[in-house]
Amino acid sequence: LSGNVRAALIALEAADKRLQRADRPHLIPLRRLIDGDVQRLRALPMVDVPALTFRLDAVVSAVDKLPLAAEQVSSAIPVAPRPEAASKGWWSRLGAEVWRDLRDLVRIRVADEPLAPLLAPEQAYFLRENLKLKLLSARLALLARDETTFRADLRTAARWLDEYFDVRGKAGAAAAATLDQLARSDLAIQLPDIADSLEAARSLRLARERAAR
Repeated sequence: LSGNVRAALIALEAADKRLQRADRPHLIPLRRLIDGDVQRLRALPMVDVPALTFRLDAVVSAVDKLPLAAEQVSSAIPVAPRPEAASKGWWSRLGAEVWRDLRDLVRIRVADEPLAPLLAPEQAYFLRENLKLKLLSARLALLARDETTFRADLRTAARWLDEYFDVRGKAGAAAAATLDQLARSDLAIQLPDIADSLEAARSLRLARERAAR
């Protein structure tokens, strides 16, 4: 029910040991079913879910400190020095300085790539909170073995990270690399069905209860 392969193996092996100690011929079919389920679970590739969870938690903890891409864009534009018109009169120099200041109010910058959107402080706060919620959703999907939701949440988080945060810096690049590695992790989420063993054990218990009445 929890999707925990290790716990399922422990439970099935414990049940088989109890049946083995009972040493009754009519329990052989049940033991055969349990053995088949144990073998299928053992054949699954083992996934270190705690390690993946720790890596997700590390990204969540780093979100509040990740710099936004817009914050890294330098607003300082070098201005070529202009020679002073010493020969001009006082009014002429004043007019030239005022005109130069007015022209500096409007700056045109040519960018080869789309610029990151500027965010107000409250927008930046909610962006970080939504990113953390998306990563926590991926964490819950990982624990529930919901591969579809897990990968979808990671893709959305990676897109937000690339669009709004500075992924060229050390912290941003590390977070982006971690999400990429997690998204490419080979997860054994499609688990085998062990309903046959459970149903056989349930039927045996019901038969014993009827015989005892």
